[in-house]
Amino acid sequence: MEPGSTLGNGRYVLTELVGAGGVGEVWRATDTVLERTVAVKVLKSTLVEEFGAVRRFAAEARVMARLDHRGIAAVYDFGHDADDVAYLVMRFVDGEPLRRIMDRLGSISPERTLTLLIQAADALDAAHEAGVIHRDVKPGNLLVRADGSVVLTDFGIARAAGGADLTGAGMVVGTARYIAPEQASASEITSAVDLYALGVTAYECLTGHVPFDGDSPIDIARQHVESPVPPLPVELPATVRGLVNQMLAKRPPMRPTAAEVASAARAALASLQTQRTEAVLAGPVRRRRALALVATGLVAGLIAVSLIAFGPNGSGVDPASGLSVGVNSGLGGGASPAPTHPAVTGTSTIPVVAPTTPGTQMMPPAPTGRSQTSPGRQPTRTPGGVGTTTGNPAPTTTPPTTTPPPPPTSEPPPTLYPVPDVFHADEYQAVRDLETAGFMASIQREFRDGLNCDLVVDQSPAAGSMQLPQTVVTITIESCPPPP
Repeated sequence: MEPGSTLGNGRYVLTELVGAGGVGEVWRATDTVLERTVAVKVLKSTLVEEFGAVRRFAAEARVMARLDHRGIAAVYDFGHDADDVAYLVMRFVDGEPLRRIMDRLGSISPERTLTLLIQAADALDAAHEAGVIHRDVKPGNLLVRADGSVVLTDFGIARAAGGADLTGAGMVVGTARYIAPEQASASEITSAVDLYALGVTAYECLTGHVPFDGDSPIDIARQHVESPVPPLPVELPATVRGLVNQMLAKRPPMRPTAAEVASAARAALASLQTQRTEAVLAGPVRRRRALALVATGLVAGLIAVSLIAFGPNGSGVDPASGLSVGVNSGLGGGASPAPTHPAVTGTSTIPVVAPTTPGTQMMPPAPTGRSQTSPGRQPTRTPGGVGTTTGNPAPTTTPPTTTPPPPPTSEPPPTLYPVPDVFHADEYQAVRDLETAGFMASIQREFRDGLNCDLVVDQSPAAGSMQLPQTVVTITIESCPPPP
């Protein structure tokens, strides 16, 4: 077949080859009757002469026609042209095989793996409810759209419950790296084989490699039957490790059903998202607490300085001696010392510091030529040279109490942080870097020139700009074009 070829009496025009496998080719085509894009799977000409191959191909069409789920490519038509070309017409899924994504990235995050598990398990649950066992679940048969949705494809070796097996007696079907132990030993097949294969796929997504590999399919199949599953890295969340290990149980009854896998994956994903949100929110909270502690320390320091400067009674005068502590009321440097004036006339005076705090009154000077001592009483001199009276002391005025400034009540101004540069990072790395820095990520995808598939090609706000914590940073990830 080549571009421009037609099938179905000219109804389907092949436009582009999008994939090829052991049994046939998949073409992008145009349905000229309904004017829509479709996918046409064409059986290899070398297999058309084999009656069993054509029969299996027709069975695939009937099996898929029974399934109605958004995660399964719907079948529109099946035909066998006069020139011995058998074809299957399906909904065209504009996506990229998970196999290609993993080859490019190596491994993907637990969150993204759980998202894939949820959607694939939902699709398998619909197939199992309809009595269909896929028997060849693997990354190459999972298409990922640009919006992240997953579609299960290629039911070419699927088996309908209660129907005849289209493979020979004792024949092993499936792909060795993803085959269940009972498949490898040609034992009874149940829907549990699909959950085992999906578990192997999840294992590979998380680690970048399958649990069992070898030089030949027989060697790999033997490991699935006999060898224990290598433990997943302890750095992965325990809930994720536990779910994958259950799916990889050697005995089919020990594996969860597709519905149970989807439910457990949803719960694990919700838990991880909650932990991530709490971690993002905890950063700004810790910073605010630190700022509050600093502010509290500054206020305590100001109060301590005020007590030292103005005395314990706030007057600036030592209550024991009546003497000024000799510090002016201005706490900031540069204030001039307050002037003094004689409070008692005679041979000795008591220097009194005039308060300079706004709202206080300076003590007026005594009238010139008049003594403040009572008649007949002379001041006596103490050894220290300070004049005192032996009778009633002269009235003095105490400066009013100065109240220390109140502590600040307003919160400190918000702190801004630089937005990290995530250009050309993959989705997992970009989201992790942004959330570690205290920001939130919003993802959008778009097709461009195909040179930076699955990498960040734009971000807003720009890298290095100063933003508040928890600001949403929109990153644009380039979607990969369909395979040639």
